[in-house]
Amino acid sequence: TRRVSILRKQGNTHLVEQVGGQGPFRVTLLTERTLNADAVVWRAAGGDLRRNDGMWRVQPVSGGTVLYYRVHVIPKQSVPAGVVGFLQRQALPEMIHAIRRRAESVAASSPQRSIVPVGSP
Repeated sequence: TRRVSILRKQGNTHLVEQVGGQGPFRVTLLTERTLNADAVVWRAAGGDLRRNDGMWRVQPVSGGTVLYYRVHVIPKQSVPAGVVGFLQRQALPEMIHAIRRRAESVAASSPQRSIVPVGSP
């Protein structure tokens, strides 16, 4: 994503505009996001996608935390499903790395928190 703007805040719901893309594909997303104690849930509120519903959910587990991601996207224009899937797979590692960097930054500022990679003791 190249640019993210919060257009409106109302309680725990935000109207968010994202402008960006992957490779030659550019997209504008307008989503309504609801922030809960353990999740961020969103749905399309305009932009270049007919449907863009999803969520990030955080679940504490023994010895750490699991981050869940779910998304359902339907473009407004005809795009082969393989292209949509490819773009999502390309963007996901970047999102996960950004979340990890932020979590590490928060953990570094709080001595009682730490980041342990999946599969580590």
